[in-house]
Amino acid sequence: MKLTGRTRHRTNWRGKLILQVEYTAFHMKDLNGSGYYDEWTTTHWRDAKVEDVISGEGA
Repeated sequence: MKLTGRTRHRTNWRGKLILQVEYTAFHMKDLNGSGYYDEWTTTHWRDAKVEDVISGEGA
């Protein structure tokens, strides 16, 4: 998992502002059992952790 450096904000049901960070995930899977592996990356969002803010990784 690697942070991309992009951020966004959302609010929870109480209206509290929450910072989110975008990350990429690498996948590799033998989809049909042939022995050949497909590889792809996907991007996802998650709530930021304290370590993300302190280290400034990806920013």
